[in-house]
Amino acid sequence: MTWLHHHSQADLQLSYLKKPYTITVTTYQMAVLYTYNQYESFDLTTLCQLTQLPKEELMTTLNSLTDCKLLKAQAGQEVGQEVGGDKSKDESKLYALNKGYFNKRTKFKIATASQKDSQQVRVDHVMCM
Repeated sequence: MTWLHHHSQADLQLSYLKKPYTITVTTYQMAVLYTYNQYESFDLTTLCQLTQLPKEELMTTLNSLTDCKLLKAQAGQEVGQEVGGDKSKDESKLYALNKGYFNKRTKFKIATASQKDSQQVRVDHVMCM
């Protein structure tokens, strides 16, 4: 038997906001969100170390969480790093919890990047017919 992480889902309850939310997320999204139980913001390198996710998967996951506005991507600079440093823009960003998050629905699902792409492909296909 093999566990297919990209097909797995979890329900999480967010209790740090004014209103309680129950969200359905992938296991990768869950791993990222659980790191925020300790601190409110992380850079890409730290998240990569804490979650043990490949960098490409982590970027896809972070993009889905920032697209739905649960996380905010902020420009950041590590201590001791020069302005013209060799780190990429993504690695110097800080990803922080959005404490001002609001949604009309208290229970919802966060779409992943691949789900968004497949929905777009279906729409394009229907329009071509």
